[in-house]
Amino acid sequence: MPKRPIILFALLLQVVLLHASHIVGGYMRYGWDHATTWNIQLVLYRDCYTGVPPFDMPAHCALYRMEPNGPVRVDTFEVMPEIYTDTIVNIASPACNTTSNACVHKGYYNFQVDLPADNYSYIIAYQRCCRNGARNLLDPLSIAGYTIYAEITPIARQLHNNAVDWRAEPPVLACAHVPTTLPLTAYDADGDSLVYRFCEALTGGSDSVSMPIIIPPPPYDPVVWAPGYQYDLPLGPGSVSMLNAQTGEWYLTCHLLGIYVYSVCVSEYRNGVLLNIVRRDAELFVVDYTAASEPFADGFSVFPNPSSDWVTIVFSKNKGFGAPPEIRPVWVYDNLGNMVKKTSPSLQFDGSLSFKINDLPAGVYQCLLQTEDGIKRFQVVRE
Repeated sequence: MPKRPIILFALLLQVVLLHASHIVGGYMRYGWDHATTWNIQLVLYRDCYTGVPPFDMPAHCALYRMEPNGPVRVDTFEVMPEIYTDTIVNIASPACNTTSNACVHKGYYNFQVDLPADNYSYIIAYQRCCRNGARNLLDPLSIAGYTIYAEITPIARQLHNNAVDWRAEPPVLACAHVPTTLPLTAYDADGDSLVYRFCEALTGGSDSVSMPIIIPPPPYDPVVWAPGYQYDLPLGPGSVSMLNAQTGEWYLTCHLLGIYVYSVCVSEYRNGVLLNIVRRDAELFVVDYTAASEPFADGFSVFPNPSSDWVTIVFSKNKGFGAPPEIRPVWVYDNLGNMVKKTSPSLQFDGSLSFKINDLPAGVYQCLLQTEDGIKRFQVVRE
């Protein structure tokens, strides 16, 4: 990481979703520089639409020594940004066909601290209010802010440890009802073993003190979850949410639209000894699935889509299908490519074909239809 007090301030993740608020996530990591000098990196994500406050100029951080009688503040930091632009697109699930929009900026704050070779742990912390209107928080708009911190333990300093970093930005979008796999994987420059888990998102700041100048000492309080939600069930009841502890892949299916706060912790182990934990706080926007409503280019359309019961395939007039000479089979595949159904659709008086999907779980399915012109592909959504 760069030397003190260089800070990179990046514009990233220009994807789709119209929400205007402030901080939407972040994390802090460290790396050994030389002797007793350590590089600290604070990374913040914020909504970038008009009227949103800019990143803090400066960002205020505090360094605490964790003594037996309580934390002792030993230093404070004010770090100013230097601006550049770098835009990427990161859409969690292209299957959404969504026209919703989001815009997220990413800011880097890099600075250095000097830590003595003693037996104390040191915590560097940052706080900011407020979050957007997340549906899984009890008070999503006012009270819930952020605390982002890193802890450098004596064993980490002794071994000159370098904290993990993430291979990709936190995914921004997922579509409702669609089984989705999101990569939340990190990498470790030292080759340490990594273990992933959901952990508590931490609150910080308030309506009255939205940008604390003096960061209070640890411990820091978790956010208050809305009924039915908790840190390891961030998508709530009725959802599917499993985080692979070895790979960091998040397998999810969410049926309610909205913004969801979640936090993932990555623990670093070397020879079985825990060296460090990096916590990344983030938000996932779950948007509605938008099925194509116009006839497909190859001569047919499907309706209603989404559906909870029957699906009908209507052929365009210029294809000249009329009443087919025989009932054509439909093969239905899930999101993993497994065939879950083979059915003979019912022939309607107008030459259209209908089949039931009410025996399938909610989700998005790929279908193959045998026609006189060969096999046609289409997608249906089971509500």
